[in-house]
Amino acid sequence: MQKIIKIFVLSAIVIIITGCGAKDTSNSTPTAEKAPAIESAPAKKYSRDEVAKHNTAENCWTIFKGKVYDITAAVPKHPAGPEKAMKACGVDISEGFEKNPVHASKGVKNLESLYIGDLE
Repeated sequence: MQKIIKIFVLSAIVIIITGCGAKDTSNSTPTAEKAPAIESAPAKKYSRDEVAKHNTAENCWTIFKGKVYDITAAVPKHPAGPEKAMKACGVDISEGFEKNPVHASKGVKNLESLYIGDLE
C-alpha cells in the first residue's frame, strides 16, 4: 500500500512539474519577452577622393564592390609581401581581385572584418 502511495505522489509531482504536456491555448503574452532587435547605424559613406587619400602602408583603404575597407593591418601580413598589398591602397580593386584564386577564396572573406563603410 505504501508503495502505491509513493508512486501516486511521485506521479503527481511529475505531472505538476511538467504540466502533463498540456498546451496553453490562451492568448496570453509569454512571461519571457524577446530581446528587442538591435538596429545598426547606417553605414558611413566615403567618396573615391576620400579613399584615394589613404594610400600608404600606414594608412591604407581600398574599395571592393562598392564597399570601403581599411586594410592597413593586412598590408604587412600579405602573403605576397607588403609591396603587393600596397597596390590596393587608395584605389578600387573590384576589377580583377577575385581573378586570383587565393583572393577569391580567402581574400574576400578576410575583407569582411576590415569593412568601414560604403562608397558614395
